[in-house]
Amino acid sequence: MAVDFGKVRVKTGSPVALLGAHLKCVGSGLVAQRIETQATIKAATAGNFSNQPANDSVTVVSDAAGDTTQTVTIYGTTNGASPLLIVSEVITLNGTTPVVSAKVNWGLVLAVVISAAHTGTVTVSETSGGLAITTLASGTLSKGYNAVDAADQNAFGSIPAVVADGASTKYVGIIYTTIAGVTASEVKQLNGTNPVAYTTRAARVTAVLGGDVATGTVATVKTAASETSGVTAIGRAWSTGTTEGDLITAYIPPIS
Repeated sequence: MAVDFGKVRVKTGSPVALLGAHLKCVGSGLVAQRIETQATIKAATAGNFSNQPANDSVTVVSDAAGDTTQTVTIYGTTNGASPLLIVSEVITLNGTTPVVSAKVNWGLVLAVVISAAHTGTVTVSETSGGLAITTLASGTLSKGYNAVDAADQNAFGSIPAVVADGASTKYVGIIYTTIAGVTASEVKQLNGTNPVAYTTRAARVTAVLGGDVATGTVATVKTAASETSGVTAIGRAWSTGTTEGDLITAYIPPIS
């Protein structure tokens, strides 16, 4: 690929937030800010979900008859799928009448989000045995879903990783945007305090799904490690960009 020198216009593969930041190539003609220091994207709140469906449908029900307009979004995996991606289904509450998901082969439930305030306690259970996966009391609109603050979403066009603060082999999902601007997802199994890398370069991580993680364990999604010693900077940012696909001005020095 031909590259001009001096002040040139380049397209970003992830946000470039720092004026003067070192820039790197991330493929497909895109640039991103080089990672100078590894950063935390999100330390997920554990959902402590139990009785995972393991090839079953899920059932949602409220203990208040008036809860009939709210929707419940289930985020999880498909049993036996490889690679593990996040799938979702939206179910409308019908008060105290149980509603069964259309999907019958859930593997893990990783997060539950309710669309609006509800009067009763909403229970999500695996259908066959009727055992509760999680409950959401009135005033609680989500469990397991950890939205990432906009200021912390940048994955710098590299591959993020997840790590626990102790022994755990639970599963953690991320929803992210690729360097091409496409929304994607992936789920990885924790390996205790050993970081586990996801598979694909990410521009931004927008949510971390930690419903499977047990109470007392913190699962943290981080950027890739510092790239100062292993990634060559091609230049510096002369202007900034807020998202992937932005056109920014960069200074590219001539090759010596």
